Amino acid sequence: MNRKLLLSIPTIVLLASTVSFAQEEPPPLPPPPSDGFVTEKPLPPDDALRLQPLAGSATTAAMGTAFTYQGQLRKSGAPVTGSCNFRFSLFDALSGGAQIGATQTRSGVSVSNGLFTIPDLDFGSGAFNGEARWLAIAVQCPPDSSYTALSPRQALTPAPYALALPGLWTQQNGTSPNLIGGYHGNQVTAGAVGATIGGGGAGGSFNNRVTDDYGTVGGGSNNQAGDNAGTTSDRSYATVGGGYSNTASGGWSTVGGGDRNTASGKDATVGGGWLNTASGDWSTVGGGRQNTAAGDYSFVVGRRATNANAAHDGVFLFADSSNFDFASTAANQFRVRATGGVTFVLAIDAGGNPTWTCSVVNGGSWACSSDRNLKENLAHVDGTKVLAQLSSVPIYTWSAKGGDPAVRHIGPMAQDFYAAFGLGNDDKTISTIDLDGVALAAIQGLYQENTALKAENAALKAEVVALGARLAAIEQVLRAQGEAKPWAGAPVARRQP
Repeated sequence: MNRKLLLSIPTIVLLASTVSFAQEEPPPLPPPPSDGFVTEKPLPPDDALRLQPLAGSATTAAMGTAFTYQGQLRKSGAPVTGSCNFRFSLFDALSGGAQIGATQTRSGVSVSNGLFTIPDLDFGSGAFNGEARWLAIAVQCPPDSSYTALSPRQALTPAPYALALPGLWTQQNGTSPNLIGGYHGNQVTAGAVGATIGGGGAGGSFNNRVTDDYGTVGGGSNNQAGDNAGTTSDRSYATVGGGYSNTASGGWSTVGGGDRNTASGKDATVGGGWLNTASGDWSTVGGGRQNTAAGDYSFVVGRRATNANAAHDGVFLFADSSNFDFASTAANQFRVRATGGVTFVLAIDAGGNPTWTCSVVNGGSWACSSDRNLKENLAHVDGTKVLAQLSSVPIYTWSAKGGDPAVRHIGPMAQDFYAAFGLGNDDKTISTIDLDGVALAAIQGLYQENTALKAENAALKAEVVALGARLAAIEQVLRAQGEAKPWAGAPVARRQP
């Protein structure tokens, strides 16, 4: 049972100093005014126009905000029988205060033996919001020509079970009732349906608000679900979980909590944090502070990650704690600012400890796991064979399809590389670890070939020197015999280092 309807079940004795039930006689009242009817002061028992409710007789309407009021009207101690006119007004104070809703006039009400029923008192959907209310009643019964105000106003009190739901009330409508909890000033815009305010809110400008259909504010203060643009159906299903001064103004948008966050795009989400904005459709700010996701499908998180260009759709930005903007520069971009380094953990052991990783730090390049203890099925490589295989792999310069044709690269094709070495997962990719391995093996092959060539060259040099020595000796003999002259181009024997 909702509390608003329970509050509309009054337990009242009009013109009595204390609450009493129909079966009890009311206590004595002060002397009446000269006209015999009560205006501002009660009448004495022998001449009082007195109204008291019937115990357990008040009922609630099944739908809407109207309620049924039943009571007993007495005059001069005797029950009234006849046709009377009634006026009912609702106030927020015992005296003075502000009137709530319009005065309800019911004419020609049948009163039989003092008993009467008003089946449709209705002060509007916002009349009962958990704050105290008082009912002012005036009555006109023949032969009176004017209404007599019954005094004092009567407090409308909740049925006992309604006390289990303090600070919770509903606004009925023909589609889906609005449920409002927390501070009595929390608001659902007129015409909105299916709205929920779970609680929170405070005075001044700190109340919570739902301005569009099926919006939800879970709690906190000064939060808003909907765009408050005057139309309740254009930003439906927005949700603010809590926090302070958060706004989910896009349809189906969500702000989880935090402080002064805004999700204004369709299906946009801000998880929390401070001064974050997700204005792109289907955009997300995971949290942090002063982040902006303006592009559709963009995701930003951290500190001052700024995807402020609405044309930069599909952007992923991660910004560390450095207090500087970190902005996107193009659509469909992945950018990370991590001045403490980046590590990818690709595998873990049974205890959850990283095994295969790749990391990079400031001033360095990627360093990936290559621990012998992580490897098996080791086999030696013939560097000269690898060198020969590599010599058959075509090397091209090329540009990426769809990229800037002026930007050129150099390297093998994955198909040729796989055909030559059979390394990696398939013939569509080349792992850098395999490229490095082939290059190192080929370098070793070159070293081996170079070493062999050096040895061969040294032997040839030694042979040439020996032949030169022999030729010099022959020439010396011939000169001695006067039969030869020195050959100017003859090699001179040198001591090998």
